Amino acid sequence: AREISDLQDEITRQLDEQQQTSAEVRRLKADVSKLEAENAELRDQADEVVQDREDAEVDVAEEKALNAVLQQRVDEMEVQIAAQQQYEADFDRRVTVMLDERDQMIKNLEIEKEAMQAKFKTLQEEVGLKSRLGTEGDPQELAM
Repeated sequence: AREISDLQDEITRQLDEQQQTSAEVRRLKADVSKLEAENAELRDQADEVVQDREDAEVDVAEEKALNAVLQQRVDEMEVQIAAQQQYEADFDRRVTVMLDERDQMIKNLEIEKEAMQAKFKTLQEEVGLKSRLGTEGDPQELAM
């Protein structure tokens, strides 16, 4: 009877262990399912991150291409500005030379005018003297 009681106790203990093991297996299976769900969610997130990264790389490539086009336009405009500045500098030099020449011509004409006025005055005085004296002046002298 003792052996039967020991066997019953052993069977009960093994059944309890089996139930505990089954419960542990169910709990582990639930944990595995939970981890698989989390893993699937993380893979989806990783796929989204990869897609976002690829989209960002495309955006960066497009921005670089746009920047290259804009830089080329800036370079072209800088060349145009430099050419315009050179043209303006040349124009300013030509105008300055023309103005200097005009100023010199005006000075020369003023000197010539003053000389002619002096000669005219001298001729008037000569004519006035000769008319008072009653003689006519030399036509060649008057023409000078």
